[in-house]
Amino acid sequence: MATICRTVQESIETTYTENVESWVNKQSAKCKRSAWWKPWKWLCWLVWVLVKIITVVVYTVIQIVSRVLCHVVSWVLLVGFTAVGSVVQTWCHKCWIVDWANIHFGSDGNCEQIEDKRPSLEKPDQFVYTFICKCGKNEQHKVTVTTFNDEIAAELVRTEGLKKCGITPAVVLSDATIEVDSKGTSYLNYVFDCTCKPGGFPTKITIPKGFFDSNGLSDALKEAKKQCRSLCS
Repeated sequence: MATICRTVQESIETTYTENVESWVNKQSAKCKRSAWWKPWKWLCWLVWVLVKIITVVVYTVIQIVSRVLCHVVSWVLLVGFTAVGSVVQTWCHKCWIVDWANIHFGSDGNCEQIEDKRPSLEKPDQFVYTFICKCGKNEQHKVTVTTFNDEIAAELVRTEGLKKCGITPAVVLSDATIEVDSKGTSYLNYVFDCTCKPGGFPTKITIPKGFFDSNGLSDALKEAKKQCRSLCS
């Protein structure tokens, strides 16, 4: 993405304290006196006392630090790719430049979860997720999906959010199903929509069992994109 950078200087103040010990000799006189009429019994002597003094010294260190701050300017790339893509797609019907730019650099289709997930009453092994997806500055759509886990829900909502904004990626997750093999082991099957050209009718691609944990979705998506490219070539 395009970035704009600037250098900013700021001061960092650090305070240190240190205890400094010193010793001082202090002299004092002590006397022992008898009755006033017996001055020969008056006695005085000198006493030296060693006194320990602790001084707290405070140091303040000021450092000037320079930092480079960069801001991502996605709209620059969005405008550029959209302009180029509009021209290219007039003769390249399988090119996805405009939709690709909107997906990666635009704000359309950004979704935010607004409710905690809750167990589905119709599908006991799944959960219901509710999101708000934005299209432009003012348009919003409420999207609800029912699926097995958070990762699949985020991908399904992303698909629906983009569709609400009129954006159709070449490969999107459209469904996830459970398959049980002969040994009783459950596997997640991922179903993707593969669209060869903008505005075309999607073809279903099912990535079979083997991606049975939540981390398998990214691998399944890579495989679906590979199969979709082969299908559309």
